[in-house]
Amino acid sequence: MPLHMVELIGEALAEAGVELAGAKVAVLGVAYLEDSDDTRNTPAAPLAALLRARGAEVVAHDPYVRERDWVESGGDGVPLTRNLAEALEGADCAAIVTRHRPYLDFPLETGSFAYADARRVGWAECLGWRGVQAERDRLQGDRQGTERYHMTPCTLRIEVVDIQGHCPVYKVGDGFHIVDGYKLVADSPLCMHALQSLAPYYVALSRGVKPADLGLAGPDGVAYVQCLDPQHYTGGGTVTFRMCAEEPGSRGELHRLLSAKS
Repeated sequence: MPLHMVELIGEALAEAGVELAGAKVAVLGVAYLEDSDDTRNTPAAPLAALLRARGAEVVAHDPYVRERDWVESGGDGVPLTRNLAEALEGADCAAIVTRHRPYLDFPLETGSFAYADARRVGWAECLGWRGVQAERDRLQGDRQGTERYHMTPCTLRIEVVDIQGHCPVYKVGDGFHIVDGYKLVADSPLCMHALQSLAPYYVALSRGVKPADLGLAGPDGVAYVQCLDPQHYTGGGTVTFRMCAEEPGSRGELHRLLSAKS
């Protein structure tokens, strides 16, 4: 994939009348995931190495990654900066490898470089300068679409609403919370069987995905999930849980509870 990206960068430069050998390429984003600082398995390192092998001058930019992590991930010899204007100064090509949100707001149209988005289709679709504004409009549209969901997870309240048979752990009305998408807050024991049944859904629900989109919506539009215990065969209890996202204002009390438990 990095090799394919090098070819596409070369094509974008050729459209601008610049050869890859001797060109300055700004690699934007060296984290593996967008809006993170995790550089493990980053494709930016082999891409930068291939570009340098073909005679290009390479500078890297990332608003989150530390230089030490970049070097340890294979970026040794490629300068890394957190100043985007500095990275683009004198650049012949800007190649977006990791689509961090700040790149959607930077005025690329003020530059005079070729443009490549390494995440456009699989690894890439490279654009000459004529395609920059259309690509910017598309990226902004993508961002507006993702903002339907919560970038920061909300608190989920999980409550027992029904028990068929006999459950040795829960009774109707019991409940617990999941805070920040991964912190369990409970005042009573939890059943591992039940947690396994909730696990596939809690991340999506905490980020605002509608229960109906997951096939979990009850008559009230809230998500309902049943535990894994087939009580007709085991003699145990089959528990139904109600999973509801709480208002942001309720997070403060839960965080205080978390602090008290730590």
